[in-house]
Amino acid sequence: SFLSSTSFDEIFYATSAYQFLHGLDPYVAVHPPLGMLLIAIGIAIFFISSFGWRIIPDLTSILILPVIYIFAKRLFKTRRAAVISTISLMSECMHYTLGRLAFLDGIVTLFILLEYYYLYSYLELRNNGASFKECYRTLWLAGLAFGIGISCKWSALYSALPILVILVYGEIVITRTNLRQFISSLL
Repeated sequence: SFLSSTSFDEIFYATSAYQFLHGLDPYVAVHPPLGMLLIAIGIAIFFISSFGWRIIPDLTSILILPVIYIFAKRLFKTRRAAVISTISLMSECMHYTLGRLAFLDGIVTLFILLEYYYLYSYLELRNNGASFKECYRTLWLAGLAFGIGISCKWSALYSALPILVILVYGEIVITRTNLRQFISSLL
């Protein structure tokens, strides 16, 4: 019976997702609703069951693996490093444990990882001499992933300061832009 019941904080997220799905006031309003609305998609498709409330967090945790592979391959420029990075994450116990439960952490991690991937893509384009307008799309995608992450769980907001530091470093040190261009890209 423990396999079909909620574990730990799943009671809050699964219940709130069910309530969102049926137009009721949510049981928990500690986090923004997007993560629980995503869990509600699984409940809408597979009904109120452990599979229903766990499928979307599980899928997002699975999607992290190809994103890690692509990001590591692009970052380290070797397939070997990408495979090692992906296998390391696959065998890490917290990713496995949190990924199979209806927690918001896997969902948020996916969007934070996408945020850093697109920021890296932006800085790589800028370093190769692309103008701001040419690489605006990747910066916009980084901001979109940041916004979706915050819309799922407030802890995604912690990535704001590192993103700002990386952006300042990239614009001032790597691309050596003037102050006007820097403020434009920062905004």
